[in-house]
Amino acid sequence: MDDLVELLDEGDGLQVFVPVPGFYRELLNSDSALYGGGNMGNADGRPSDPTPWHGHQHSISLTVPPLAVVFFKPERRRENKSSLAYSPERL
Repeated sequence: MDDLVELLDEGDGLQVFVPVPGFYRELLNSDSALYGGGNMGNADGRPSDPTPWHGHQHSISLTVPPLAVVFFKPERRRENKSSLAYSPERL
């Protein structure tokens, strides 16, 4: 099962724990201008911080617009065989 973070109508500066470190892509923001909203949100997403929160090792600080729902998913990294470097892969 994939990790998914869902938040509902919490406001600005919400700190939440995340299951794995990395970049969390904003998959859906119901306040987006695409849906007639005010376009308040987290751009494309937010990186996690090594800030412990509620017993977990990593957390992220997010904006959840009023009367909105936002979904985030961590980007997975995969090995690039030609250079042995890691690069984000959009899910």
